[in-house]
Amino acid sequence: MTSAQFRPPSRIRHEALWLVCGQFALALSQWAMLALGAKTMGPEMLGRWGLATAVVSPIAIFGSLNLRGLLATDIKHHWSLTDYFQLRIFGSVLTAILTLVIAPLVSQDPVVWACMALVLVQRTFEGASEMQYGALQRAHHNRIIGQSFLGRSVISLSAFAAILYTTRSLVWALTAQAIAGVIMYWSFDRVQSIRLGVRPQSLGMEWPRSRQEWKAWYAVRRPLIVGQAIPYSWLALTPALMAAAPRWMLGRADVAALGYFTALIYGPTAMSLVAGALGQTIQPRLAAAWHENNVTGIITLLRRSVLLVALLGSVAVITVLLIGDTVLTYLYRPDYAAYTTLLVWMTVGGASQMVGTLAGYSLSAWRRVTDQQRSARYLLGLNFLLSVALIPHWKFAGAVAAVVITNVAQMLSVWFLVRRSIGICKARSEQFTSLALAAEDPRDIGHDTEKSSGPPNSFHRY
Repeated sequence: MTSAQFRPPSRIRHEALWLVCGQFALALSQWAMLALGAKTMGPEMLGRWGLATAVVSPIAIFGSLNLRGLLATDIKHHWSLTDYFQLRIFGSVLTAILTLVIAPLVSQDPVVWACMALVLVQRTFEGASEMQYGALQRAHHNRIIGQSFLGRSVISLSAFAAILYTTRSLVWALTAQAIAGVIMYWSFDRVQSIRLGVRPQSLGMEWPRSRQEWKAWYAVRRPLIVGQAIPYSWLALTPALMAAAPRWMLGRADVAALGYFTALIYGPTAMSLVAGALGQTIQPRLAAAWHENNVTGIITLLRRSVLLVALLGSVAVITVLLIGDTVLTYLYRPDYAAYTTLLVWMTVGGASQMVGTLAGYSLSAWRRVTDQQRSARYLLGLNFLLSVALIPHWKFAGAVAAVVITNVAQMLSVWFLVRRSIGICKARSEQFTSLALAAEDPRDIGHDTEKSSGPPNSFHRY
Protein backbone atom coordinates (compact mmCIF):
# COMPACT_ATOMS: atom_id res chain seq x y z
CA MET A 1 0.00 0.00 0.00
CA THR A 2 1.18 3.51 -0.75
CA SER A 3 1.02 6.54 1.47
CA ALA A 4 -1.61 8.04 -0.77
CA GLN A 5 -4.06 5.42 0.45
CA PHE A 6 -3.80 6.83 3.96
CA ARG A 7 -4.37 10.47 3.08
CA PRO A 8 -7.82 11.63 4.13
CA PRO A 9 -9.90 11.20 0.93
CA SER A 10 -13.40 12.50 0.44
CA ARG A 11 -14.84 9.27 1.83
CA ILE A 12 -13.00 9.71 5.12
CA ARG A 13 -14.25 13.28 5.38
CA HIS A 14 -17.78 12.10 4.63
CA GLU A 15 -17.62 9.39 7.30
CA ALA A 16 -16.04 11.74 9.82
CA LEU A 17 -18.73 14.34 9.13
CA TRP A 18 -21.51 11.87 9.89
CA LEU A 19 -19.80 10.66 13.05
CA VAL A 20 -18.91 14.14 14.30
CA CYS A 21 -22.44 15.40 13.63
CA GLY A 22 -23.90 12.42 15.46
CA GLN A 23 -21.56 12.83 18.44
CA PHE A 24 -22.26 16.55 18.52
CA ALA A 25 -26.02 15.99 18.45
CA LEU A 26 -25.76 13.40 21.23
CA ALA A 27 -23.62 15.67 23.38
CA LEU A 28 -25.95 18.60 22.71
CA SER A 29 -29.00 16.56 23.72
CA GLN A 30 -27.37 15.49 26.98
CA TRP A 31 -26.36 19.07 27.66
CA ALA A 32 -29.96 20.13 26.99
CA MET A 33 -31.13 17.57 29.56
CA LEU A 34 -28.78 19.09 32.13
CA ALA A 35 -30.06 22.56 31.28
CA LEU A 36 -33.67 21.44 31.67
CA GLY A 37 -32.79 19.83 34.97
CA ALA A 38 -31.06 22.99 36.18
CA LYS A 39 -34.07 25.14 35.25
CA THR A 40 -36.62 22.73 36.72
CA MET A 41 -34.79 21.52 39.83
CA GLY A 42 -32.35 23.03 42.27
CA PRO A 43 -28.59 22.39 42.23
CA GLU A 44 -28.97 19.81 45.03
CA MET A 45 -31.04 17.48 42.84
CA LEU A 46 -28.66 18.06 39.95
CA GLY A 47 -25.83 17.12 42.30
CA ARG A 48 -27.53 13.82 43.15
CA TRP A 49 -27.81 13.05 39.44
CA GLY A 50 -24.15 13.96 38.95
CA LEU A 51 -23.10 11.73 41.86
CA ALA A 52 -25.04 8.76 40.44
CA THR A 53 -23.43 9.25 37.03
CA ALA A 54 -19.97 9.60 38.58
CA VAL A 55 -20.39 6.22 40.30
CA VAL A 56 -21.90 4.21 37.43
CA SER A 57 -19.84 5.61 34.54
CA PRO A 58 -16.40 4.29 35.62
CA ILE A 59 -17.91 0.87 36.41
CA ALA A 60 -19.64 0.74 33.02
CA ILE A 61 -16.46 1.76 31.22
CA PHE A 62 -14.49 -0.98 32.95
CA GLY A 63 -17.22 -3.49 32.14
CA SER A 64 -17.09 -2.53 28.48
CA LEU A 65 -13.55 -4.05 28.33
CA ASN A 66 -12.85 -1.53 25.54
CA LEU A 67 -14.21 -4.14 23.14
CA ARG A 68 -15.43 -1.57 20.63
CA GLY A 69 -11.91 -0.27 20.06
CA LEU A 70 -10.45 -3.77 19.91
CA LEU A 71 -13.10 -4.90 17.44
CA ALA A 72 -12.70 -1.81 15.24
CA THR A 73 -8.92 -2.24 14.99
CA ASP A 74 -8.92 -6.04 14.57
CA ILE A 75 -8.33 -5.58 10.86
CA LYS A 76 -6.97 -9.13 10.42
CA HIS A 77 -10.03 -10.71 12.10
CA HIS A 78 -8.08 -12.62 14.74
CA TRP A 79 -11.29 -13.09 16.75
CA SER A 80 -14.85 -13.67 15.61
CA LEU A 81 -17.78 -11.35 16.21
CA THR A 82 -19.27 -13.93 18.55
CA ASP A 83 -16.16 -13.78 20.77
CA TYR A 84 -16.47 -10.02 21.13
CA PHE A 85 -20.22 -10.05 21.74
CA GLN A 86 -20.02 -12.83 24.34
CA LEU A 87 -17.35 -10.94 26.26
CA ARG A 88 -19.54 -7.85 26.18
CA ILE A 89 -22.36 -9.78 27.83
CA PHE A 90 -19.97 -10.83 30.60
CA GLY A 91 -18.94 -7.20 31.00
CA SER A 92 -22.56 -6.07 31.37
CA VAL A 93 -23.19 -8.64 34.11
CA LEU A 94 -20.01 -7.55 35.90
CA THR A 95 -21.10 -3.91 35.69
CA ALA A 96 -24.46 -4.66 37.29
CA ILE A 97 -22.88 -6.65 40.15
CA LEU A 98 -20.29 -3.98 40.95
CA THR A 99 -22.92 -1.24 40.90
CA LEU A 100 -25.11 -3.15 43.37
CA VAL A 101 -22.12 -3.60 45.69
CA ILE A 102 -20.79 -0.02 45.51
CA ALA A 103 -24.08 1.92 45.57
CA PRO A 104 -24.78 1.50 49.34
CA LEU A 105 -21.20 2.50 50.13
CA VAL A 106 -21.45 5.81 48.28
CA SER A 107 -24.82 7.13 49.41
CA GLN A 108 -27.82 6.22 51.54
CA ASP A 109 -30.13 8.49 49.56
CA PRO A 110 -32.91 6.51 47.80
CA VAL A 111 -33.02 9.10 45.02
CA VAL A 112 -29.34 8.55 44.28
CA TRP A 113 -29.92 4.78 44.25
CA ALA A 114 -32.81 5.15 41.81
CA CYS A 115 -30.70 7.37 39.56
CA MET A 116 -27.88 4.83 39.65
CA ALA A 117 -30.22 2.01 38.63
CA LEU A 118 -31.63 3.99 35.71
CA VAL A 119 -28.20 5.14 34.53
CA LEU A 120 -27.10 1.49 34.72
CA VAL A 121 -29.97 0.37 32.46
CA GLN A 122 -29.16 3.12 30.00
CA ARG A 123 -25.44 2.26 29.94
CA THR A 124 -26.19 -1.45 29.48
CA PHE A 125 -28.06 -0.91 26.23
CA GLU A 126 -25.57 1.72 25.13
CA GLY A 127 -22.92 -0.96 25.61
CA ALA A 128 -24.85 -3.31 23.33
CA SER A 129 -25.00 -0.56 20.73
CA GLU A 130 -21.27 0.09 21.18
CA MET A 131 -20.53 -3.43 19.98
CA GLN A 132 -22.58 -2.84 16.86
CA TYR A 133 -20.67 0.42 16.37
CA GLY A 134 -17.31 -1.34 16.62
CA ALA A 135 -18.25 -3.83 13.90
CA LEU A 136 -19.70 -1.06 11.72
CA GLN A 137 -16.60 1.07 12.29
CA ARG A 138 -14.29 -1.72 11.14
CA ALA A 139 -16.41 -2.15 8.02
CA HIS A 140 -16.27 1.66 7.45
CA HIS A 141 -20.02 2.17 7.94
CA ASN A 142 -19.59 5.28 10.09
CA ARG A 143 -22.60 6.86 8.42
CA ILE A 144 -24.85 4.32 10.17
CA ILE A 145 -23.20 5.12 13.52
CA GLY A 146 -23.78 8.84 12.99
CA GLN A 147 -27.42 8.22 12.13
CA SER A 148 -27.79 6.14 15.30
CA PHE A 149 -26.36 8.96 17.38
CA LEU A 150 -28.71 11.46 15.77
CA GLY A 151 -31.76 9.27 16.35
CA ARG A 152 -30.75 8.49 19.93
CA SER A 153 -30.25 12.15 20.74
CA VAL A 154 -33.67 13.19 19.40
CA ILE A 155 -35.61 10.35 21.04
CA SER A 156 -33.85 10.57 24.42
CA LEU A 157 -34.16 14.35 24.67
CA SER A 158 -37.82 14.32 23.65
CA ALA A 159 -38.72 11.64 26.19
CA PHE A 160 -36.71 13.26 28.99
CA ALA A 161 -38.10 16.75 28.37
CA ALA A 162 -41.72 15.62 28.07
CA ILE A 163 -41.70 13.58 31.27
CA LEU A 164 -39.71 16.14 33.25
CA TYR A 165 -42.08 18.93 32.20
CA THR A 166 -45.12 16.79 33.07
CA THR A 167 -44.04 15.22 36.36
CA ARG A 168 -41.25 17.54 37.60
CA SER A 169 -39.48 14.35 38.70
CA LEU A 170 -35.90 13.51 37.80
CA VAL A 171 -36.43 9.80 38.43
CA TRP A 172 -39.34 9.54 35.99
CA ALA A 173 -37.46 11.61 33.40
CA LEU A 174 -34.46 9.27 33.62
CA THR A 175 -36.83 6.32 33.30
CA ALA A 176 -38.19 7.75 30.05
CA GLN A 177 -34.66 8.33 28.79
CA ALA A 178 -33.68 4.73 29.54
CA ILE A 179 -36.76 3.38 27.73
CA ALA A 180 -35.94 5.57 24.72
CA GLY A 181 -32.45 4.05 24.61
CA VAL A 182 -33.87 0.53 24.64
CA ILE A 183 -36.24 1.40 21.79
CA MET A 184 -33.42 2.89 19.74
CA TYR A 185 -31.27 -0.21 20.18
CA TRP A 186 -33.95 -2.70 19.14
CA SER A 187 -35.46 -0.64 16.34
CA PHE A 188 -32.32 0.71 14.64
CA ASP A 189 -28.90 -0.44 15.90
CA ARG A 190 -29.72 -4.12 16.00
CA VAL A 191 -31.64 -4.07 12.71
CA GLN A 192 -28.91 -2.20 10.80
CA SER A 193 -26.16 -4.48 12.13
CA ILE A 194 -28.03 -7.59 11.02
CA ARG A 195 -28.78 -6.06 7.63
CA LEU A 196 -25.12 -5.26 7.01
CA GLY A 197 -23.92 -8.61 8.33
CA VAL A 198 -21.77 -7.25 11.16
CA ARG A 199 -23.57 -8.96 14.03
CA PRO A 200 -23.66 -12.63 15.04
CA GLN A 201 -26.99 -14.16 14.09
CA SER A 202 -27.28 -16.25 17.25
CA LEU A 203 -25.28 -15.96 20.46
CA GLY A 204 -27.29 -18.42 22.52
CA MET A 205 -26.40 -21.47 20.44
CA GLU A 206 -22.63 -21.06 20.93
CA TRP A 207 -22.32 -20.83 24.72
CA PRO A 208 -20.42 -23.60 26.54
CA ARG A 209 -22.67 -26.07 28.36
CA SER A 210 -20.30 -27.93 30.69
CA ARG A 211 -17.36 -27.14 32.94
CA GLN A 212 -14.90 -28.64 30.50
CA GLU A 213 -16.38 -26.63 27.65
CA TRP A 214 -16.04 -23.45 29.73
CA LYS A 215 -12.38 -24.22 30.40
CA ALA A 216 -11.77 -24.83 26.71
CA TRP A 217 -13.67 -21.67 25.81
CA TYR A 218 -11.55 -19.58 28.18
CA ALA A 219 -8.28 -21.21 27.09
CA VAL A 220 -8.92 -20.27 23.47
CA ARG A 221 -9.93 -16.69 24.27
CA ARG A 222 -7.43 -16.04 27.05
CA PRO A 223 -5.12 -13.96 24.82
CA LEU A 224 -8.05 -11.68 23.98
CA ILE A 225 -9.31 -11.43 27.57
CA VAL A 226 -6.06 -11.20 29.53
CA GLY A 227 -3.75 -9.86 26.86
CA GLN A 228 -5.97 -7.14 25.38
CA ALA A 229 -9.46 -6.64 26.88
CA ILE A 230 -8.55 -6.29 30.55
CA PRO A 231 -5.43 -4.10 30.02
CA TYR A 232 -7.33 -1.79 27.67
CA SER A 233 -10.33 -1.67 30.00
CA TRP A 234 -8.05 -0.53 32.82
CA LEU A 235 -6.62 2.01 30.42
CA ALA A 236 -10.10 3.29 29.48
CA LEU A 237 -11.06 3.33 33.16
CA THR A 238 -8.35 5.84 34.04
CA PRO A 239 -9.94 8.89 32.33
CA ALA A 240 -13.29 7.94 33.84
CA LEU A 241 -11.78 7.80 37.32
CA MET A 242 -10.03 11.11 36.71
CA ALA A 243 -13.39 12.64 35.78
CA ALA A 244 -15.20 11.02 38.71
CA ALA A 245 -12.69 11.74 41.51
CA PRO A 246 -13.39 15.50 41.69
CA ARG A 247 -17.13 14.76 41.69
CA TRP A 248 -16.78 12.29 44.54
CA MET A 249 -14.79 14.75 46.64
CA LEU A 250 -17.06 17.66 45.79
CA GLY A 251 -20.16 15.59 46.57
CA ARG A 252 -18.80 14.90 50.05
CA ALA A 253 -17.99 18.57 50.58
CA ASP A 254 -21.07 20.28 49.08
CA VAL A 255 -23.86 18.64 47.06
CA ALA A 256 -25.09 21.99 45.73
CA ALA A 257 -21.58 22.84 44.49
CA LEU A 258 -21.55 19.46 42.76
CA GLY A 259 -24.78 20.45 41.00
CA TYR A 260 -23.17 23.63 39.65
CA PHE A 261 -20.03 21.71 38.69
CA THR A 262 -22.03 19.01 36.89
CA ALA A 263 -23.92 21.56 34.82
CA LEU A 264 -20.88 23.61 33.83
CA ILE A 265 -18.34 20.83 33.25
CA TYR A 266 -20.44 18.94 30.74
CA GLY A 267 -19.87 21.36 27.87
CA PRO A 268 -16.06 21.32 28.08
CA THR A 269 -16.08 17.55 28.66
CA ALA A 270 -18.36 16.97 25.66
CA MET A 271 -15.72 18.62 23.48
CA SER A 272 -13.70 15.41 23.75
CA LEU A 273 -16.59 13.55 22.09
CA VAL A 274 -15.84 15.41 18.87
CA ALA A 275 -12.19 14.38 19.09
CA GLY A 276 -13.36 10.86 19.91
CA ALA A 277 -15.55 10.73 16.81
CA LEU A 278 -12.64 11.84 14.65
CA GLY A 279 -10.30 9.39 16.38
CA GLN A 280 -12.73 6.50 15.84
CA THR A 281 -12.96 7.41 12.16
CA ILE A 282 -9.22 7.35 11.51
CA GLN A 283 -8.39 4.56 13.99
CA PRO A 284 -8.72 1.61 11.56
CA ARG A 285 -6.60 3.47 9.01
CA LEU A 286 -3.97 4.28 11.62
CA ALA A 287 -3.87 0.59 12.56
CA ALA A 288 -3.44 -0.40 8.91
CA ALA A 289 -0.72 2.22 8.40
CA TRP A 290 1.10 0.95 11.48
CA HIS A 291 1.08 -2.64 10.20
CA GLU A 292 2.36 -1.40 6.81
CA ASN A 293 5.06 0.78 8.48
CA ASN A 294 3.57 3.72 6.59
CA VAL A 295 5.04 6.62 8.56
CA THR A 296 3.97 9.19 5.95
CA GLY A 297 0.36 8.06 6.16
CA ILE A 298 0.36 8.20 9.97
CA ILE A 299 1.84 11.69 10.10
CA THR A 300 -0.54 12.99 7.43
CA LEU A 301 -3.64 11.73 9.21
CA LEU A 302 -2.53 12.93 12.63
CA ARG A 303 -1.40 16.35 11.46
CA ARG A 304 -4.71 17.16 9.81
CA SER A 305 -6.72 15.73 12.69
CA VAL A 306 -4.77 17.69 15.31
CA LEU A 307 -5.19 20.92 13.38
CA LEU A 308 -8.94 20.34 13.23
CA VAL A 309 -9.42 19.65 16.95
CA ALA A 310 -7.07 22.51 17.90
CA LEU A 311 -9.15 24.88 15.79
CA LEU A 312 -12.39 23.68 17.37
CA GLY A 313 -10.92 24.01 20.87
CA SER A 314 -9.72 27.56 20.19
CA VAL A 315 -13.13 28.57 18.88
CA ALA A 316 -14.77 27.15 22.01
CA VAL A 317 -12.46 29.09 24.36
CA ILE A 318 -13.00 32.37 22.49
CA THR A 319 -16.76 31.84 22.47
CA VAL A 320 -16.89 31.33 26.24
CA LEU A 321 -14.75 34.42 26.80
CA LEU A 322 -17.12 36.55 24.74
CA ILE A 323 -20.59 35.30 25.66
CA GLY A 324 -20.07 32.81 28.49
CA ASP A 325 -22.10 34.70 31.10
CA THR A 326 -24.99 35.22 28.70
CA VAL A 327 -25.03 31.54 27.76
CA LEU A 328 -25.04 30.44 31.40
CA THR A 329 -27.89 32.80 32.25
CA TYR A 330 -29.98 31.66 29.30
CA LEU A 331 -29.27 27.91 29.53
CA TYR A 332 -29.43 27.52 33.30
CA ARG A 333 -30.25 30.30 35.78
CA PRO A 334 -28.81 33.76 36.53
CA ASP A 335 -26.91 32.41 39.57
CA TYR A 336 -24.84 30.17 37.25
CA ALA A 337 -23.36 33.24 35.50
CA ALA A 338 -21.29 33.94 38.60
CA TYR A 339 -19.03 31.04 37.58
CA THR A 340 -18.14 32.32 34.08
CA THR A 341 -14.43 32.63 34.89
CA LEU A 342 -14.32 29.04 36.06
CA LEU A 343 -16.12 27.99 32.88
CA VAL A 344 -13.37 29.62 30.81
CA TRP A 345 -10.75 27.52 32.61
CA MET A 346 -12.91 24.43 32.19
CA THR A 347 -13.03 25.09 28.44
CA VAL A 348 -9.24 25.41 28.30
CA GLY A 349 -9.04 22.03 30.01
CA GLY A 350 -11.60 20.64 27.56
CA ALA A 351 -9.56 21.84 24.59
CA SER A 352 -6.48 20.12 26.02
CA GLN A 353 -8.51 16.98 26.55
CA MET A 354 -9.57 17.00 22.89
CA VAL A 355 -5.98 16.85 21.71
CA GLY A 356 -5.09 14.20 24.28
CA THR A 357 -8.11 12.09 23.33
CA LEU A 358 -7.06 12.03 19.70
CA ALA A 359 -3.58 10.89 20.69
CA GLY A 360 -5.05 8.18 22.91
CA TYR A 361 -7.03 6.71 20.02
CA SER A 362 -3.82 6.63 17.97
CA LEU A 363 -1.93 4.69 20.63
CA SER A 364 -4.82 2.25 21.01
CA ALA A 365 -4.82 1.63 17.27
CA TRP A 366 -1.13 0.73 17.52
CA ARG A 367 -1.61 -1.47 20.62
CA ARG A 368 0.83 0.65 22.67
CA VAL A 369 -0.95 -0.37 25.86
CA THR A 370 2.12 -0.65 28.12
CA ASP A 371 3.17 2.95 27.54
CA GLN A 372 -0.40 4.14 28.03
CA GLN A 373 -0.82 2.24 31.29
CA ARG A 374 2.35 3.71 32.76
CA SER A 375 1.32 7.25 31.85
CA ALA A 376 -2.25 6.67 33.04
CA ARG A 377 -1.11 5.56 36.50
CA TYR A 378 0.87 8.75 37.01
CA LEU A 379 -1.98 10.92 35.77
CA LEU A 380 -4.53 9.18 37.98
CA GLY A 381 -2.30 9.64 41.01
CA LEU A 382 -1.85 13.34 40.16
CA ASN A 383 -5.62 13.76 39.79
CA PHE A 384 -6.40 12.15 43.15
CA LEU A 385 -3.74 14.18 44.92
CA LEU A 386 -5.04 17.43 43.46
CA SER A 387 -8.65 16.52 44.32
CA VAL A 388 -7.80 15.66 47.92
CA ALA A 389 -5.61 18.72 48.38
CA LEU A 390 -7.71 21.39 46.65
CA ILE A 391 -11.42 20.50 46.82
CA PRO A 392 -11.95 20.43 50.63
CA HIS A 393 -10.65 24.01 50.90
CA TRP A 394 -11.70 25.65 47.62
CA LYS A 395 -14.60 23.34 46.65
CA PHE A 396 -15.83 24.35 43.16
CA ALA A 397 -12.65 26.26 42.24
CA GLY A 398 -10.50 23.44 43.57
CA ALA A 399 -12.35 20.89 41.44
CA VAL A 400 -11.83 23.05 38.34
CA ALA A 401 -8.11 23.44 39.07
CA ALA A 402 -7.72 19.65 39.51
CA VAL A 403 -9.46 18.97 36.19
CA VAL A 404 -7.54 21.56 34.16
CA ILE A 405 -4.09 20.62 35.47
CA THR A 406 -4.76 16.92 34.89
CA ASN A 407 -6.03 17.48 31.33
CA VAL A 408 -2.99 19.53 30.34
CA ALA A 409 -0.62 16.96 31.85
CA GLN A 410 -2.46 14.18 30.01
CA MET A 411 -2.20 15.98 26.68
CA LEU A 412 1.55 16.48 27.03
CA SER A 413 2.31 12.94 28.21
CA VAL A 414 0.17 11.17 25.59
CA TRP A 415 1.58 13.14 22.68
CA PHE A 416 5.09 12.40 23.91
CA LEU A 417 4.18 8.71 23.61
CA VAL A 418 2.78 9.27 20.12
CA ARG A 419 6.01 10.89 18.95
CA ARG A 420 8.02 8.03 20.37
CA SER A 421 5.76 5.45 18.72
CA ILE A 422 6.13 7.17 15.36
CA GLY A 423 9.90 7.04 15.82
CA ILE A 424 9.68 3.29 16.43
CA CYS A 425 7.58 2.83 13.30
CA LYS A 426 10.04 4.91 11.29
CA ALA A 427 13.03 2.87 12.49
CA ARG A 428 11.20 -0.35 11.67
CA SER A 429 10.36 0.96 8.19
CA GLU A 430 13.99 1.92 7.54
CA GLN A 431 15.17 -1.51 8.66
CA PHE A 432 12.76 -3.28 6.32
CA THR A 433 13.77 -0.97 3.48
CA SER A 434 17.44 -1.80 4.05
CA LEU A 435 16.66 -5.50 3.99
CA ALA A 436 14.74 -5.14 0.74
CA LEU A 437 17.55 -3.16 -0.91
CA ALA A 438 20.14 -5.68 0.23
CA ALA A 439 18.09 -8.53 -1.20
CA GLU A 440 17.98 -6.80 -4.58
CA ASP A 441 21.76 -6.12 -4.76
CA PRO A 442 23.76 -9.27 -5.67
CA ARG A 443 27.05 -7.61 -4.83
CA ASP A 444 25.84 -6.76 -1.36
CA ILE A 445 24.61 -10.30 -0.83
CA GLY A 446 27.92 -11.82 -1.96
CA HIS A 447 29.86 -9.42 0.22
CA ASP A 448 27.83 -10.36 3.25
CA THR A 449 28.05 -14.07 2.47
CA GLU A 450 31.85 -14.01 2.43
CA LYS A 451 31.98 -12.30 5.79
CA SER A 452 29.38 -14.44 7.48
CA SER A 453 29.57 -18.06 8.47
CA GLY A 454 25.89 -18.60 7.88
CA PRO A 455 24.18 -20.07 4.82
CA PRO A 456 24.22 -18.22 1.47
CA ASN A 457 21.93 -15.20 1.07
CA SER A 458 21.50 -14.84 4.85
CA PHE A 459 21.36 -11.30 6.14
CA HIS A 460 23.60 -11.92 9.09
CA ARG A 461 24.45 -8.32 9.77
CA TYR A 462 20.81 -7.47 10.37
